[in-house]
Amino acid sequence: MKHIICTTFVLLLLFIGGALAAEEPAVVVLKGHTDALYTVSFSFDGKKIATASRDKTVRIWDAESGKELQKLEGTVSGRQAWSPDGKKIATVNGGIPQIWDTESGKKLQQLVGHQGSVMTLAFSPDSKKVVTGGVDRTVRIWDAESGNELQNLQAISGCIQHAVFSPDGRKVMSASAGITNTIIWDAEMGFEWFQLESLGNVARYMNERIIVTSSPKGFSIWDAESGIKLNEVICQQTLPLNHCISPDFKTVAVPRDGILSILDIVSGIELQALVGIGNVYLNGIAWSPDGKKIATASTDGTAKIWNLERLPPPPAPTIRDF
Repeated sequence: MKHIICTTFVLLLLFIGGALAAEEPAVVVLKGHTDALYTVSFSFDGKKIATASRDKTVRIWDAESGKELQKLEGTVSGRQAWSPDGKKIATVNGGIPQIWDTESGKKLQQLVGHQGSVMTLAFSPDSKKVVTGGVDRTVRIWDAESGNELQNLQAISGCIQHAVFSPDGRKVMSASAGITNTIIWDAEMGFEWFQLESLGNVARYMNERIIVTSSPKGFSIWDAESGIKLNEVICQQTLPLNHCISPDFKTVAVPRDGILSILDIVSGIELQALVGIGNVYLNGIAWSPDGKKIATASTDGTAKIWNLERLPPPPAPTIRDF
């Protein structure tokens, strides 16, 4: 009888241990970089993460286990972007964007043409093109396979800080540090559709019909076809540069005093507080595509993946100033 009880107890411990091991931890720490991190991003399927560091590498990680999968060397800038199919990643080496194979780690192309540093880059929805922008005030569209330049769009409002394709790939949106700074271009013909009168340098498509621009004062919502402003969200205080809006535009992640606060974007109520950031600056914050995780990249050389479903909410609703 004692043997049966002991055996049952051991099996129970093994079962509990296996169940706990199978559960994804609330926080996964990614260690391997030897210097401060610049940026962090999720792949479009949310299964992988890329981090870019001052150690001149971009590393690709498993988003669940935290295992390092690839190390891409020779990337001076922190800019990086996944292709939607997950097969490629684009990085920047000074003024030259580079395209890599994410499985083999092989460099596939170098996109030569910008005069000066490249500040932004992104793939088209079909992963066949890349858009880049830089200090030379140009937005360029490239063939991702051949590396050929397809369009050279001349902006007039300063250094290009942000450039993305529209969800259907027919247009490109660029933003820079100027008063009339967000321009919608035709990706095939290269002409300008319209400009958005916004004061920020971050712009994104929520879907094919809605554009959101972000500035230190808040957010503006625009009709993607006409360029008409539909709504505006004014924040009580200036937004930090390293804030990050959730994919559904309902919440915003804002770092402060060693904590990353997840706030309701309209009311400012704190929905969650990610404790354990430490006395470091977060250069990069990224939401997973499903909005269930947040990745952070800090100046101490570590990245963290926070599973929001496994983290406790704050004890009581708290209204925070932005």
